[in-house]
Amino acid sequence: MMDVALNYPHGPVPLSKICGRRKISMTYLEEIFSRLMARQLVESTRGPGGGYSLSKGPEEINLADIALAVDESMGSNLSMISGTMKSDLWADFNMQIVQHLRSINLQQLVHEQQYHQKSQMANPMFTSGASAFQND
Repeated sequence: MMDVALNYPHGPVPLSKICGRRKISMTYLEEIFSRLMARQLVESTRGPGGGYSLSKGPEEINLADIALAVDESMGSNLSMISGTMKSDLWADFNMQIVQHLRSINLQQLVHEQQYHQKSQMANPMFTSGASAFQND
């Protein structure tokens, strides 16, 4: 989703580009993106220049939306847990996680990513691939 959000609103991002950058299998990405499409978080454009783009602005998509889309068991676990003190504790814990994820949207992550990229570009040691820990 970060690859797609970073490209927003400049057009779709092909899965092949995400595969190459993130070293994730195409089959796995296709499964993830079909779930994201089912939750209407992304939309698909076919043909040359096609790929996936956000279906709404990055400020409108939070991390809980994404997590619940790709991990369907997360949502069902929240509704199935009940009865004992132990399960009440886990239900509360899961709800806290979901609430925290709802407080973070893609736009915030895009800003963070862009900030980190700019700060790395300002420090030539990191952009050249050199490391302070290398032995010459």
